[in-house]
Parts: sequence; C-alpha cells; structure tokens
Amino acid sequence: MGALSSFSRVARPSHFRIGAAAFFIIFVLLVLKYHANYATAPASVAQTTRTAPQEYSKKIFAPVQDSTAHPSSAAVSVFPGKVHLIATATTTGEGFCRLLKSALANDWNMTALYYGADKSGKLIKVEAVYDFLKLSNLADDDVIVMVDGFDVHVHRGPESVLQSFLEFDSPIVYSAEKTCWPYIYPPWGVQQMDKCQVVPNSTLSADVYGPETDSIPPQIDNAGDPTTRPRWLNSGMLMGRVSALRILYEDMMAEVRGGTSWSGGNYLDDQALAFERHLNGTFGITLDYPASIFMNLDKSEGDITWVLNDARRPRERAALVNRISGTSPAFFHYNGQGKGLQHVFWPKLWFQQARSTYKLSETDGFTVATPDGRWVSFQEACDGQI
Repeated sequence: MGALSSFSRVARPSHFRIGAAAFFIIFVLLVLKYHANYATAPASVAQTTRTAPQEYSKKIFAPVQDSTAHPSSAAVSVFPGKVHLIATATTTGEGFCRLLKSALANDWNMTALYYGADKSGKLIKVEAVYDFLKLSNLADDDVIVMVDGFDVHVHRGPESVLQSFLEFDSPIVYSAEKTCWPYIYPPWGVQQMDKCQVVPNSTLSADVYGPETDSIPPQIDNAGDPTTRPRWLNSGMLMGRVSALRILYEDMMAEVRGGTSWSGGNYLDDQALAFERHLNGTFGITLDYPASIFMNLDKSEGDITWVLNDARRPRERAALVNRISGTSPAFFHYNGQGKGLQHVFWPKLWFQQARSTYKLSETDGFTVATPDGRWVSFQEACDGQI
C-alpha cells in the first residue's frame, strides 16, 4: 500500500503537466483562429456593402423587405437595423467631394438627396429628407445619419457611430451649437429671445470654460461666445431611427404645407422647425452636447486639438479631438466662424497624408435618391473638384 501511495504521488504531477500542455496548445490554436477571423471580419457596419456600392444603390430603393433581413455588426449585434448616411446636395463642388471622399475613406455608403434637381431654399433639407423617407425601402429599425452636403467632413465609420448613438438611448439626436439661431436674428425681435433661455441646459459642466462659462447670454445680432456651452439645436447634422424620423418629418412638412412659420414669425427654415420641436419635447429629440457624434465648429476652434497617428502605421486615423468633453466626434460641421477651418484641416486627415495607403477606386461613388437608385462614380462627380 505504501508503494502504491508513493507511485500515485509521483504520477499525478506528470498527468497534470500533460493536461496543462494540452490545454495550452488548445488555447494557442483558439487565439490563432480568433485573430484569423478578426483579420477578415468587416471593419464596420457598412463595409460589407462598400465592396459593392452599386449593389447598395439598388437595394436601398428596392421593394420593401422584412427588417430582419438587414445584416448587423458583431459589435452591435443587439441592434437589428442598418446605418445610412445621407446628404442634401443638388450639385457637386469642392465641399461635396470632400464630404464624399471622407465618407468613402471611413467605409460609408452615401446617398445624395436632390442631386441634379432644380431645388433651392431654406426648406430644401426638410423636403429632401421627407421625400427620401417616402421613396426608400428603409426598415423602421434602420438608422439615418443626415449631414449638410457642402461643409461637413467624416472622421469615423458606421460601427463606432452607431455605438455612440445607442448610448444616447434616444430615437433622434441633433448636433448642438453655441448660437441660438434663428432667434438672435433681427426679424424675430425681442419677443422670441425667451426661447433661447428656456431650452434645456448643456450636460457639460457649468464651469467647463472656467468662471466665464455662459457669462454672455444670447442677444439680438450677437452670435454667441466661445465660452458658451453648446446648448442649442443645429439642424446641419442629425441621427435617428427611421420610425421616429418619419413622424418628425411628416409633422414638419405639415407645417410647411400649411404655410405657417415659426410660431407666427415670417422667416421659415429647417432649423427653426426642428428647434421648436425640440423645445416642445414631443418627438424624443436629444442634443449631442458632448459632441460624441457631431461637432459644430462655429466659435469652437479653441475646443479642439489633433491627436496624430504613428507614422509607421498610416492606416490609423489621426483624430480631431474635443478637448473640452474628451470625445472624438465622427462628423465636423464647418459652420459660422468655423468655415475657414475646413481648408486647414482637410490636408491633415489620415487619408490625405502622403504616407497613407488609401486610394479611391473606380467602384467608389454615391447613390442618388431616385426611384431607380442611380449610382454616380466619384470620378464622374468630382474630377477636378478636389
């Protein structure tokens, strides 16, 4: 019995070493398999469709399908819908082509609304999105990102943008800005200025700019101050679920058709329509105060800084960061006093760097919101523009 006990004590460590070695080998194989899968997995929600952009053009305006048919990203698998980028642009130009190239470089398929149409006016964006929602086959659980067509750059891809959107837990998210437009505009007069004060406060810290934070209130013909927290809705960028946007745009178009305007005023545009509905709190509209997705650059040049990438890995993105909130916005709107910055920042974008390996291909382009989903190549639209 003593010999058997002695043998058992010696044998157990040997079996343990064999088992441990086998476990280690299995673990290594699983890790290698994971990395192999990861290397070939889609980098974003839309990248699988970006490989065939003309197919995307056909699908978005095809007959309506069951929403369960929409593929989802592994990183946001709880979300069944797809993310779509749209921009109202009746023609091409430097600003439009920069938007398009930055979208393509970040794995977006983009749809242009009213492209080539004889349309103009301050309500064009409301009408264009309304018509798009009627024309396309988007499912209720799809999400739309809408941006202005001539002064916006894209910095992040669909997957990370969707993740940021879901964190708001709101059906519609508009960008926030430091100016209470349109109510500082003289035709409105003092009787409308109270609307600037009764909107919700920014979620940023009340002293985020130090003791001067929010010290200069909105005034007629005073466009605001850099030390004012972003508090007011800007309609140049928004993101929302299709089901919620259909309700919102139906309501806004009813006001347009009725010939009414801003609560009895005489100066109607898309921002006023959205501003009023955010103020009323009836459509689930939230503002992106920390610029998690959208950042308006009017009076905000001092709020941003560049975090440059490693030159040895040119595919990595150089990030434009909001140093006040600590976010890395996905869309930058060069509005107001920030318009000139688009020409300064454009050469700094990762895909514009000489060391970047990114190249546009002949299959890159965009969809036009027409019944047949017409596709236009980047070369056709932007040759000689940028």
